[in-house]
Amino acid sequence: MIGQTNKFFLWSLLAALSLLVAINLFLIFRSQNVRIAYVRSHDLINGYRGTLDARTEFEKKKSTMTANVDSLRANVERATASFRENGMTMPLRDRQNRAHELETLQQQYLQYSEAIENKIQEEDNKMMSAVLSQVNSFVESYAKEAKLNVVMGTTLSGSLLYGDQDLDITDALLRELNDHYQGK
Repeated sequence: MIGQTNKFFLWSLLAALSLLVAINLFLIFRSQNVRIAYVRSHDLINGYRGTLDARTEFEKKKSTMTANVDSLRANVERATASFRENGMTMPLRDRQNRAHELETLQQQYLQYSEAIENKIQEEDNKMMSAVLSQVNSFVESYAKEAKLNVVMGTTLSGSLLYGDQDLDITDALLRELNDHYQGK
């Protein structure tokens, strides 16, 4: 078991080594006249018309899938309400059978609902993967055409802490990406 002092030392050492690597890379890039730019990734993805179209299509699919779940839920609720209202007037054997049928129906609803949620998540992941693939491919060709050696992306979690505004190519890249998407 590593003590708190040892953990702090290891983290400090790791941070110092990371800083040294970053400084060395900076100096190497600077000495070789490497062209660097960055993109505000969130703005690029959310401003891309392909993302908007993909989300619209995804929402249509999602609405259809959730409508089926909602319909099944309504059936379960109606059957349950009917049983509560009329169950006490049924013979014991019929009431037990009907209660078992309702339990089975509720389990089927829960299983179906969970399967649909998984399918929705899978479709969302597939849609975003396709969009990101399009964007990444375009960024690569854009960078080659603009003779950029490195294009970094900012994230909401802060992978790029600072970048000179002159190195930000987000707006130009987004314009060209959308033009390319629209066939211009």
